[in-house]
Amino acid sequence: MNEFCQNYLNLLKTEYSGLNLTRITDPDEFYLKQYEDSIRPLALSAEFKKSLAAQELIVDVGFGGGFPLLPMAAEYPATPFYGIEAREKKVKAVNDIAQRLNLKNVRCFHQRVEEIEFDRPTVLTFKAVGKIKDYLKLIHATAPVKVFFYKGANVYQEENPPTAWQAWQLLETISFPLTPEIQRYLFCYQIVPHGTISFKKHLVRASVRF
Repeated sequence: MNEFCQNYLNLLKTEYSGLNLTRITDPDEFYLKQYEDSIRPLALSAEFKKSLAAQELIVDVGFGGGFPLLPMAAEYPATPFYGIEAREKKVKAVNDIAQRLNLKNVRCFHQRVEEIEFDRPTVLTFKAVGKIKDYLKLIHATAPVKVFFYKGANVYQEENPPTAWQAWQLLETISFPLTPEIQRYLFCYQIVPHGTISFKKHLVRASVRF
């Protein structure tokens, strides 16, 4: 396990243990299932690499204990990463942890994805959340948005990932073994809005929020 993961896990197990930011406390398991699982699929994704090169806005939704947000930020230190999370205590904790880990490219906000209008090209990541369709329908976009869903081995049994749904199109699917026994998937969807779209006035614009 690298130094970043050691320091990260130490913070989660000591000062922030009361928040239950991770259930995985074994060092080797933490490195594999939290750190490596966060960064490996993005390293394999051509669409994610395109978004990094284009300097698109990157937002992790529902990061919980900081995954994949903080591992991504550690892997790409020159890229700004933003996180939104509905639980305010976790927002404060992960902001603090990012500072303690010297991740200067991370900012977290107490916000729900359905409260934001994405009015600039954006990449959204979802790890350990519910079904794909349930989250796609919450996203308000007036600019091109790509959404990456991290999924486990049972994704095809638990849901039927669509190739297209409403205005969303499946751009990329990646499957890879995390270990010989653990299979993982990454699904990338994109929406490219056409024409004029009117959203409720209470929505926060991404170009203002981030």
